[in-house]
Amino acid sequence: MASDVTVGYLPVGHDPSIAIVDDTGVVAVAEEERYSRIKRGRFITDPRWVFDVLDEFGVDPERVRSLAVPNIVALQERRPASSLEGVPRFGQARVVSSIINRVLARLPRVESVEHYRHHLCHAASTYLASPFDRAAVVTVDGMGETETATISLGVEGTLELLHSTELPNSLGYLYQALAWWSGLEGAEREGKFMGLASWGAPTSVDLLRRLLIAPDDEALVSVSADLASHPVRSSVWNSYVSRHLGPRRNGDPEVPDPVAADIAASIQVIIEESLLRYCRRARDLTRAANLCLAGGVFMNTVANGVIQRSAMFDQVFVQPMASDNGLALGAALLSHRRRVPNAPRWVMKSAALGSKVAPPARRTGDLRVEDLSDRILSGQVVGWVRGRAEVGARALGQRSVLADARAPLTPSRINDKLKRREKWRPFAPIILEEDASAWGLPRSPFMTFVHPVEEAIREQFPAVFHVDGSARLQTVGADGDPLLRSLLLNVRERIGTGILLNTSLNGPGMPIVRTQSQALDLFRTSDLDCLMLEDAIVERANLATMPRTCECGLSVETLLQLVEPEQWSCLATHAKAVHRVKLRDEGHGVLGGDLPEIGYHDAVTVLLPTWIDLVAECAPRLFVWLQSLQARLATPVVLIDANHRTVTIAEMLSDHRLGSGSLPSEIETHWLNAVER
Repeated sequence: MASDVTVGYLPVGHDPSIAIVDDTGVVAVAEEERYSRIKRGRFITDPRWVFDVLDEFGVDPERVRSLAVPNIVALQERRPASSLEGVPRFGQARVVSSIINRVLARLPRVESVEHYRHHLCHAASTYLASPFDRAAVVTVDGMGETETATISLGVEGTLELLHSTELPNSLGYLYQALAWWSGLEGAEREGKFMGLASWGAPTSVDLLRRLLIAPDDEALVSVSADLASHPVRSSVWNSYVSRHLGPRRNGDPEVPDPVAADIAASIQVIIEESLLRYCRRARDLTRAANLCLAGGVFMNTVANGVIQRSAMFDQVFVQPMASDNGLALGAALLSHRRRVPNAPRWVMKSAALGSKVAPPARRTGDLRVEDLSDRILSGQVVGWVRGRAEVGARALGQRSVLADARAPLTPSRINDKLKRREKWRPFAPIILEEDASAWGLPRSPFMTFVHPVEEAIREQFPAVFHVDGSARLQTVGADGDPLLRSLLLNVRERIGTGILLNTSLNGPGMPIVRTQSQALDLFRTSDLDCLMLEDAIVERANLATMPRTCECGLSVETLLQLVEPEQWSCLATHAKAVHRVKLRDEGHGVLGGDLPEIGYHDAVTVLLPTWIDLVAECAPRLFVWLQSLQARLATPVVLIDANHRTVTIAEMLSDHRLGSGSLPSEIETHWLNAVER
């Protein structure tokens, strides 16, 4: 008989996710960005996504007994505005409540809905996934409800909070403000800033301490009195940094900005000193031999390596979803352990907890690792898609790009032709665990630590080391993926070390691919030489016979179902881009990029930056505006929401009872500005 299920769900915020847990452990983790194809996900998720995920992983909604939600939203609303750029401050509790109620309406046997504090979820996401019965647990990020860092003791599956650092003292916020000032862009700004530090020198440590930091032996960090007098808002802190360091830098994609690189190197020193001091305090408070880390600041793998090399603890564990994408996992593990305290302890041995991929219907030939080794070591860049997708920000051999670690020009090729990103961005090695051990490097299955490597080794494999001589390596042990390990063993037979360049399989500004169709679409538009799908190699010559989808993750045929034949033109959103789909006379759809001109006739299409039901319930003023728009037009107004649902204004008004109240004006203004643009 199937056991009861707990679902963890982060419905609102950056990096939304779902985790499904039963008595055997973690069944699956789903990150919203992999489904919407919007980096770091939609800020407000559609509750129907929960049931799409349950269905994907074969979980009957009637098995769900508990819904676990990270964040105490009522406490969040008392804090300063969100640190996320471009996100309005609004009645978040009401939106979360609306979403949760819609989920509960379709979960007939739920017995409890549990809300957990932000940093408790971070702590649970690492400790309850670790192999340790007893451990010090440290969490650090921009902000939770009011906490910015915590120290807890984990003992036999329970967590006891021992210390916390509160707003405005936020190491994560300081780092965000300086990353913004550097001129870097995109959802991965802080990660880029960490990489930029390796190009600089810590010449401004004292300056940053004077401007930003006040001495404090108790807290993780205390901000200076001057900075503490300012509201904890990203725009305010950004302005503060610019006022003292000068205008925001340009973020040159061609070469690292030396001024920004020196600031990055300087704040990196402060990050490392602060974290070492806080971990030392955790050791003194807990007297534990092992350490678990989580929170967005511990995505700084350079600092993680410094902590590991300090030898303060016997072992250090950092799971690959250390940022907010791990909150749903932490909430689900907490809730399920409360309900079933005697369930066997689950340990994260693999990050392959996401969607499965099916082998292609048409293939060139079955995979032989010897042939694949030949391709890679002769200079080919290969897409590698196998099994269930890994969770977290980094590809770990499930949705990867693999290349020869010895080829010095390969990083430039991948940055220019596949990633289309800053030319100075580094790449990481994937290596047999025993070969890494021979170099004196520790086990690192989740690519969560950076360590320095000897020069003689770096000279052999120049494609996979940072300019400062360090590497963010992933090790593959005897318990790793058998096919990936077989490939690395074959590479070792040929060149003496089982090592390859490994980076994520994604296009510019995009999340890692999840499905077969996403992988094929990327192959079509990228510089990859071939694509390994499950146990088969797909050649470029085969692509014409493969099913085609557009960049928003939907097939053209699916998009055409949103419009009436031979009448409408349609816009489909994907991140900040707009993809135009138009019907030809014979009823076939083509992407706008394939047409020399696009004419819009018979309809006006309005893109809603959220889902229709939420707007109908919580923001009726938006429909007043849409009605006035319709009154001025002879043609119908068609609405397409973030899930590609389409209705006319008339249908919308007949199908939905508009809410009697409204959200605070800021969110409606935000939406109105979006549709007016």
